[in-house]
Amino acid sequence: MSLTRRLLGTLSALTLAFSLTSCDTLPPPDGVDEPGAVSPASVLTEAQVAQRFFQAYKNHNRAAAAKVASSTALDKLNWDASAGSASNLRLEQGDNGYAIAYDGGAILLTILSDGHVGANVADVEMIAD
Repeated sequence: MSLTRRLLGTLSALTLAFSLTSCDTLPPPDGVDEPGAVSPASVLTEAQVAQRFFQAYKNHNRAAAAKVASSTALDKLNWDASAGSASNLRLEQGDNGYAIAYDGGAILLTILSDGHVGANVADVEMIAD
């Protein structure tokens, strides 16, 4: 590769890097799969994140939940299928956001979104009736 071609490539990359604002993102390089990362083409709404997290929790699938939730939220829940699950598990939306409800309690979802990167379940809180 010629020196001129390398310099042009470097200048193009620097120009792009300086033109990005703090909310702009670049996709990861080819072959890089960041756990829990959401690509710019698949920015999720709060409702979509709540639904995906609910489905993952209902199916005891921590790996799927990790795609839309923080480790803080994941670590507060039991993901072991042998622990059983409530037969009436349901996702509800109220004035204070989303919750996974069941007879005897609920899991309140703290979903955060910055409007650019998408939403995620940042934290959960268990409550009992």
